[in-house]
Amino acid sequence: MSITVELIKNLRPVDANRHRKQTRNTIIYTRVSTKEQALNNQSLETQKKQCLQYTLSHDLNVIGFYGGTYESAKTDERKEFNRMMNYIKAHKEKVAFILVYSLDRFSRTGGNAIFISSELKRNGISILSVAQQIDTDSYSGKLQESIHFIFSQYDNDLRREKCMVGMKAKLHRGEWMGRPPLGYRRTERRDKPIELDENAESVAQIFILKASNTISNTEISRQMASKGFKVSNKVLTDMLRNPFYCGYISHKLLDGKIIKGKHEALISEEVFLKVNYVMQTIPKGFKHAKTEVMPLRQFLKCGKCGISMTGYLIKKKRLSYYKCQTMACCNNRNANFIHKLFEEFLQTYPLKDHFLDPLKSNFKKTCETLTTTEKIVSIKLKSHHRKVVKEIKLLQESNDLGYVDLKVFNLTLSKLQREKQELENHLMMTSLEFRNSSLFLDKAVGECLSLASLWNSLTCFGKRKLADIVFPDGLRYHRDTDSLEVIIEGMQSIRPVDESNPESQKSIQLSGLAKKADKMLQIYRTNKIPCS
Repeated sequence: MSITVELIKNLRPVDANRHRKQTRNTIIYTRVSTKEQALNNQSLETQKKQCLQYTLSHDLNVIGFYGGTYESAKTDERKEFNRMMNYIKAHKEKVAFILVYSLDRFSRTGGNAIFISSELKRNGISILSVAQQIDTDSYSGKLQESIHFIFSQYDNDLRREKCMVGMKAKLHRGEWMGRPPLGYRRTERRDKPIELDENAESVAQIFILKASNTISNTEISRQMASKGFKVSNKVLTDMLRNPFYCGYISHKLLDGKIIKGKHEALISEEVFLKVNYVMQTIPKGFKHAKTEVMPLRQFLKCGKCGISMTGYLIKKKRLSYYKCQTMACCNNRNANFIHKLFEEFLQTYPLKDHFLDPLKSNFKKTCETLTTTEKIVSIKLKSHHRKVVKEIKLLQESNDLGYVDLKVFNLTLSKLQREKQELENHLMMTSLEFRNSSLFLDKAVGECLSLASLWNSLTCFGKRKLADIVFPDGLRYHRDTDSLEVIIEGMQSIRPVDESNPESQKSIQLSGLAKKADKMLQIYRTNKIPCS
């Protein structure tokens, strides 16, 4: 009988936890929350000293030290903490205890800390604390440990709440919290804690380029990179939408409010609003073929119901049509016919002589603004070009003296020469624009004398922009008479009047054209590729 009992006893699985209890192998973990605490006080050394004294008095065998640096315990995604947990996971049978000075040194995550502790306990590993000597093998000890973890999280939450109140108050005073955006830097001055830095001028150029409404974010990034200022598309988009640059503060703690900041504005409010208006009006996403040949989609309104007209493409016949979106309205027409009708309609809107001087004046102001920006760009390009030439010269001298590996020399030289060539190309294009500015101005005004000719020379995007400028509220198409009429918000629609009646000329549209001459200039500056 006794032999049978012994055999059964020997067949039982080995209790790994009991083996760990016998080994009493211990890992010591110490930490502080901030870098200042790690550098300016002796907390880490004190924790380590107290833990070592505890191991001596309780006959524990120290097999490793972890932590020893600053790591916030509000999250368990800590480098040293994770390094310790990975070691324990790989060497479960070697570790019996984790020793900390206080339980809040282990974790302040409340429920997550309780879960980690229970998982460690399931593998036979206990958490020991010098300050809170708890027997976690008993139910009351487990309860006490859990209460300590929960109270540590509660203490963190109270601190966070107090901190948030102070941060909100500071934001409402117009004082920015955290790292300032690109183009600004922090200072030690109390009267001016944030100031413009060396990147401010480049950031301002980005806003000016975008406000011109003729260049994409990708092209802006490419141009700025050629001048030595590299910025990704995502960063550039976030930058253009950030009201910080026009002197305002937007923060998640403000619950959607916009506060006037105390920092210096980099751009005017008008430029910021114009840039964001441009970004909202630019079509996004994939452009389908049907939109490529129908620039008047959503611009034309149905003559019956007033709803915007959309378009569709018959692929087999390769024909495009504009149609009303109202069911059973039956107002649809061939796109080529509509475009021809629109071109004829534009011919009834000649630019009168008394509008030439205001138009030229407006064009000149816009051109001066653009060339001023280009002069600044040219100066930066020349400076960057000199820097690259100097780097090439230094590289060649280093190669002559044998300081540089031949392979490295060839790769670096090739890169610098490509950069130098790109800069020279940009400088050549900029100088051409300076020389041809007056010729360009006369050409642009000449194009505006015949809107129909200008319409035919533009891309589809340019055609739509031209239509929006000349007829800002759109046109109404009447299917029964195959005619167009101008829509003016707040007034009745008007139709073209006979040229023999000079009093009834459509001066209101022409004055609108004169007011928006700068936009017309931007349209002309685009690549004039005929719509396919």
